[in-house]
Amino acid sequence: VVLNHDVTFASGFDIDGSYQMEPDSISVIGAKTIIDTITKIETTPLTLKDINSDIYNTIKLKLPDNNSEIKFSEKQIKIMGTVKKFTEGSFLVPVIVSNIPENVNIKYFPKEIEVIFYTSLDYFKTISANNFRIECDYSLLNEENNKLIPRVVKQPDSVKNVRLATENIEFIIQQ
Repeated sequence: VVLNHDVTFASGFDIDGSYQMEPDSISVIGAKTIIDTITKIETTPLTLKDINSDIYNTIKLKLPDNNSEIKFSEKQIKIMGTVKKFTEGSFLVPVIVSNIPENVNIKYFPKEIEVIFYTSLDYFKTISANNFRIECDYSLLNEENNKLIPRVVKQPDSVKNVRLATENIEFIIQQ
């Protein structure tokens, strides 16, 4: 079952984790030639606006037309989601440059980048700069402007919308 949703949250609120569906899959009974063409069943649109509390809805499934020869174990499912208060945070995180050739020695700047993230208030105090890792892969050097591109390669599961305040790392090759 695939959730078809358009949910917007009140300011400072968001879904904690992901939506749960009960059941998350259904049984389809019918002629093999017909049911082999069904790879997923979508829900009817779930549209909610300005949400600031947990979600618990029953929603119908979009069953295929001409389904008189097919039987479905469910015609509707339950959608649940835990909604929590969220906040933005940031840390300065060291930049690590990987895959530097043995015969190359570089100096780069900045050595730290601000990582900005979004998380629930429940998790906020448990997150630290050590939960993040930023790397620049020297082998993927941007030849066009001769800059390293930082990427977040490690982050806590409890954060969303992670972004970096700096998009490029400048460097010089030392002789």
